[in-house]
Amino acid sequence: IPFSNAVKEYFIAHPDANDPRKYMTPGKEAMKQVVIHKINVCGSANRI
Repeated sequence: IPFSNAVKEYFIAHPDANDPRKYMTPGKEAMKQVVIHKINVCGSANRI
């Protein structure tokens, strides 16, 4: 859901965008933040 919300927000701000390298970046960043949060919540940060 965070991925699609970030991509939707990008398209609202840039309605003429058609380059996946540009509109996928906010979605990937949003998912990165979700994964970081989940790792911290599970207590798995800095573990190998």
